[in-house]
Amino acid sequence: MKPLVRVIAICTALLLGACGKEPQKPADAEDVQREARELAETLRSYGAEQKEQALEEAQRAAAELNERIERVRVRAAERWAEMDAAARQRALEQLEELEEEQAELAERFDALRRASGDAWDRVRDGFTEAYAELREAWQETDEAVPE
Repeated sequence: MKPLVRVIAICTALLLGACGKEPQKPADAEDVQREARELAETLRSYGAEQKEQALEEAQRAAAELNERIERVRVRAAERWAEMDAAARQRALEQLEELEEEQAELAERFDALRRASGDAWDRVRDGFTEAYAELREAWQETDEAVPE
């Protein structure tokens, strides 16, 4: 490894260690699908009587995904000058789709918060579907924005 690259890698590891976070490897399509499936299974295990636990889990998963999305937005802004016109257009389209999917997930989360009894299963499934779609949109955007 070149000395500069080694120094950058060490500094990054130290900074992330100080923050209590480990470097995240890029998610591939299987990771994205697996994580969405795991959330769906977890939420399905909660009935309407366990609504608070389900809401906490849904909120945690959405917050984690929103952090990943924000990192992609920052990276797009940092790399903007390096992108050609086609790459910029693709990134813009992907970022717009992310915003739409985030808004949809927020609406589904509000519906989940208000749901009770008979509507719980339907609303919960709608949330997990919106979450999966947002994860897929994030992955596509992540792949469209250069490192």
